[in-house]
Amino acid sequence: MLAASASILIPAPVDDVFAFFDDLDNVLEFNPLAERITSIERLPDGRLRCDVQMRAGNGQEFTVRYEQTERQPPIRIVTKAHGPSWTAVNERRFVQEGSGTRLTVRTTVQYRRRFLGTLVAWLRGDLTRTQLELDAVLMAQRERITARHP
Repeated sequence: MLAASASILIPAPVDDVFAFFDDLDNVLEFNPLAERITSIERLPDGRLRCDVQMRAGNGQEFTVRYEQTERQPPIRIVTKAHGPSWTAVNERRFVQEGSGTRLTVRTTVQYRRRFLGTLVAWLRGDLTRTQLELDAVLMAQRERITARHP
């Protein structure tokens, strides 16, 4: 299993930051592999579920099923994504901090072949890359939200 976490202060109200992450179009915009949402459904309790068409760096297409497994406005969103050989869980926590929002993200990726998948990921440097990508995505998301709240 790989895990990465990061935290960032976003100069916007907690309700607005939560709403940004509750809109899958916004979240998927920051995934370079995502090409389009092929289905989306809002469940009776407000959680979202969708299928996303992805394209790997080698050109291979695959579908990922995303689902909000927990949705507690405006405190927390947990999503689970099922890929062809992995499952990723993203937990986002939103805490009002002064006039802004502290966003804390924790991402874990579990490979279906536990030992071999984790070993290969470690050898490829996936953990370091995952942490760097998470930090960069948070900065980009912060810039996008901040642009809406001058």
